[in-house]
Amino acid sequence: SRSLARPSSARPAPPRRKQETMIENEPTMRLGSGKPANVIVDDGKNSDDDEDETFVVEETAPPPSEHDQMMVQRQDEDEDEDHGGLVKKILETKKELETGTQKKTEIERPKISDAQRMKQRQQVQKEIDKLRVSIQTLTRSANPLGKIMDYVQEDLDSMQKELDRWKQENKQHALELKRERGITDKAIEPLKMQLSEADQAIKDQLDLIAATKANIMKNDLKIEKMLRTIAKS
Repeated sequence: SRSLARPSSARPAPPRRKQETMIENEPTMRLGSGKPANVIVDDGKNSDDDEDETFVVEETAPPPSEHDQMMVQRQDEDEDEDHGGLVKKILETKKELETGTQKKTEIERPKISDAQRMKQRQQVQKEIDKLRVSIQTLTRSANPLGKIMDYVQEDLDSMQKELDRWKQENKQHALELKRERGITDKAIEPLKMQLSEADQAIKDQLDLIAATKANIMKNDLKIEKMLRTIAKS
């Protein structure tokens, strides 16, 4: 029903917020014979009398039947069962993967007791200490060696210079020896000729002596023959 008219002497009523109800673009999906609600909206443009009040007439949808409710409940149970089965499979797969990973980890990493772990740490520490001592010894030995290597180049340079000097002296002495040998050969050439002549004279004298001996022997034979002849006569 409409409200009574306000007296003219009364204060004007405060402005009310106009209720605007938007009609949904798409009706809500209902199963069975459900229908979307029809909404009538008064936009306040009809008359001045309706300015203060907004009337909304709604048509209430009929309640769903028992058959529709059973269908919806069955559909929800099927969806829950499908989701439950999928979740169950996912959980089982995850559990299998975790179990396999744990077994693999147990196989790859055997259990080590605290004593063994401590022993391994001590061995590693000993190796590290030994390596540290070796490095320190090598460093101490390398420092003098490094200083020596600094002088090696200087020694090599001096030795190379000395070797070059010896080669030069050897070359000079070889030239001098060749020159002196030539002078000596020229000097002894006449002596060689004299020696050859003396050798020839000696040979001639030996031949003469041999011939003389042969004559003497021949004469001795003649004398001996003559003496035998005289003795027989």
